Amino acid sequence: MHGIAEQMYQSALRGPEGAEARAYLARRGVSQELVETFALGVSDPSGQALARKLAAQGFSAEQMEASGLVRRRNEGTGHYDAFRGRLMFPIHNESGKVIAFGGRAMREGDEPKYLNSPETPIFVKGRELY
Repeated sequence: MHGIAEQMYQSALRGPEGAEARAYLARRGVSQELVETFALGVSDPSGQALARKLAAQGFSAEQMEASGLVRRRNEGTGHYDAFRGRLMFPIHNESGKVIAFGGRAMREGDEPKYLNSPETPIFVKGRELY
């Protein structure tokens, strides 16, 4: 599931929807080589793209929630993406598999500035170096 998210975030960064994130990276002096080396991406600002994609691929609500990538709405029904409109940094385990993400707000006033995946069955912060 995290691999699907990583591909989606990278694709978004390369596409038209990634223009703001690419401009942000350019202002910060981050080269395209570094973007590729660290597999940076951008999350969709709507908060629905990843949840819809994962559901369409057959993942259950419970699986999506357990991943830390999708959250259940507090009011009403449905789910939303945990990361919305953020520059995305994948966190890999020792074997190179994506197990979590860090997301950086790009706009002034967006809080929190840094948002990391919560602990999940595959991501225990005390066991990983990131």
